[in-house]
Amino acid sequence: MRGKIRAMLIGLCLLATTTAQAEEAKWLLVTDSGTKLEMENVGSFVFSGTDAFDILDKSGTVIAPSVKKVSFEYFKSTGIQNTKGTKETSLLSFTVDSQLTIVGSMSDTQVYTASGVLVASGKSKDGTTVIDVSHLSQGIYLVRSGNQSFKFVKK
Repeated sequence: MRGKIRAMLIGLCLLATTTAQAEEAKWLLVTDSGTKLEMENVGSFVFSGTDAFDILDKSGTVIAPSVKKVSFEYFKSTGIQNTKGTKETSLLSFTVDSQLTIVGSMSDTQVYTASGVLVASGKSKDGTTVIDVSHLSQGIYLVRSGNQSFKFVKK
């Protein structure tokens, strides 16, 4: 019985890691306690008792002990990563009604929805970019100006 379970788990592990080749799409292994592990970090499974096993990373370190049940979840990123900015470039306000103003940027600026769809853009003039966002629905948006990015809320 253990041999069949081990073969099945190894097969599922290999299938999930080879299927999720795209950087934005990943398979997650979800343990019975709710812990989510990216399949690319899972190395092997070792039985730790009659009805449990440990999950090890590729270096052999236990990353999830005494697991009795796992499931798999397909995760696809929206492509929006953590936002960042510098002292040189900034938004005048992170809550906006109709006009978004970026100060200190000499680059063209784009506004994206949370799902990554381009919805507005503007060109810098003398280090300031003003973009009309009055046509946008309420919500959270991402602004990208050069290599800087910010989040803002449209009221």
